[in-house]
Amino acid sequence: MLQGLFALLFATSGLGVGPISGDAELYAPPPPPPENRLVSAQLGLDTGVGVYADCSRVTDLTHESAAIDACLPGRNYFIGHNPGVFTPLLNTQVGDTITYYDAGGNAHPYRVVGIRTWNRFWGSPPFVEPDVVAQFQTCITLDATWDQILDAVPAA
Repeated sequence: MLQGLFALLFATSGLGVGPISGDAELYAPPPPPPENRLVSAQLGLDTGVGVYADCSRVTDLTHESAAIDACLPGRNYFIGHNPGVFTPLLNTQVGDTITYYDAGGNAHPYRVVGIRTWNRFWGSPPFVEPDVVAQFQTCITLDATWDQILDAVPAA
């Protein structure tokens, strides 16, 4: 009789019979990581990333998202408009982190190690350190003559 009472209590308590109504939300898997995206909560940056492959520079860069410039090898060279999706980069400080999520959703966190002003007529900017793997470029002037360049290394 005592066994029957325990069995009845166990069966009516909800233990061992699956999730209780409302528990499904507690056990929902986390959302997948973003894809093709640049994110920095500290800078207020969250934008999509495409590819810019016109090495003649005739095609305008979209204002809807940032892009990786496929014409500059040896690094991920991110370009984006200011005013626009890269405006938050103007508040960047050395040590800030920007994370790039690639097409597979893999996170690539970068730590900014250099910030400088660059004239577009000087060509592509060299690295400020040998371990730089990413650079970010956005306009400072509306005519795009002067840019801000951020150099970044993998964040540890």
